[in-house]
Amino acid sequence: MKTNLFWESTAEHAQRIGLPKDRTKMLRRALTLKREDYPPESVFVQMGADHVTWPVATSTLDELELELDVIWEDNGYIPGHLTAPAMPSQADADAEQPQAHVGKKRLLAHYGLYSGKQPPYGYLFDCEVRIKTTDGRVATGHSLIPDPETAKAVQHIFTELANGTALATIAASLNICAVVSPAGAAWDAEQVRAIVRCAPLYAGFIVYRDKKHEPARGPETLYPGHYAPLIELATFLAVTGGTLEWPFGSTPETQAAATEVA
Repeated sequence: MKTNLFWESTAEHAQRIGLPKDRTKMLRRALTLKREDYPPESVFVQMGADHVTWPVATSTLDELELELDVIWEDNGYIPGHLTAPAMPSQADADAEQPQAHVGKKRLLAHYGLYSGKQPPYGYLFDCEVRIKTTDGRVATGHSLIPDPETAKAVQHIFTELANGTALATIAASLNICAVVSPAGAAWDAEQVRAIVRCAPLYAGFIVYRDKKHEPARGPETLYPGHYAPLIELATFLAVTGGTLEWPFGSTPETQAAATEVA
């Protein structure tokens, strides 16, 4: 007999959080097994490859509870909005305060999540993450995982560029190896240049551009990404001239640390 730890039905739950019923059911079952201390491998076996993805099986309790918007209380999961809000400490209030005044894209960058509708060349989408702000908004973003088919092409581009190889020569070498370009056709110098312009992302940083103060191109801020980089920092610096010209934005961890010091 399967254990049901949830106060609402799967259909009610899916409608409340805006996810398909099948995915909601999968996440609920995975969370139940995680709550019973099943390791990822056992979750995968228990649910079967057709009913759970590996990123879900390896998700933590906190990640699954966040996506499902539930809170563990009285030996069961109740909807997050039904819980009485706890009185936050001053440190928590200070750390959360900026979220009420920023756009969703900046909020996702703050948490190191990718906000594009399609994964960047070289990556695939990993788990979807929903962030709820103190003012009740919800922003949805993704962590990324390297794409086995295209990640090596990105690494090749940056390695060759750091060694002084011309863009056209790099494009020619990719075409010789029959590597598919982002456009799905042959490579040229412009397509290689487009990859190079995304150097911060491939080095592991989410780039946020402030469009409110954008004369031609707004100021860019880097946030540590919630994914594995495809190029090393040394390669990144070699390609970008040896300096980091972008300012770094604060993350939830650095905000909390700054509050504690203050």
